[in-house]
Amino acid sequence: LSSAASAPSFGFDPKIKISVSSQNQQCIAASFNIKAFAAVALYTAFQYVDHWPPSFIKAFAEDSFGARVWVDEKNCAAFVNNLIILLDEETSENVTDMVTNAENGI
Repeated sequence: LSSAASAPSFGFDPKIKISVSSQNQQCIAASFNIKAFAAVALYTAFQYVDHWPPSFIKAFAEDSFGARVWVDEKNCAAFVNNLIILLDEETSENVTDMVTNAENGI
């Protein structure tokens, strides 16, 4: 075997070009919900991780206060609900810290 092995072709000849009409492209795009796919993929990848990246919370906040493109999407519910739980935990910790700091005169 050579070290420069080619990627598997999965039965497709890369020299053959597939022509898809614009109407079929629209049907394909309409049937594939990229928002739901991303939410499910991210939830699946991070469901057992204790600390999710802050960029998830930022994206959630921006969409919640903005166009609400994906936060209301039912297929994104597991991802959104977990972000809400994370925010609730962060808020509780921050409030506890603020009360403790106020009691200690900080």
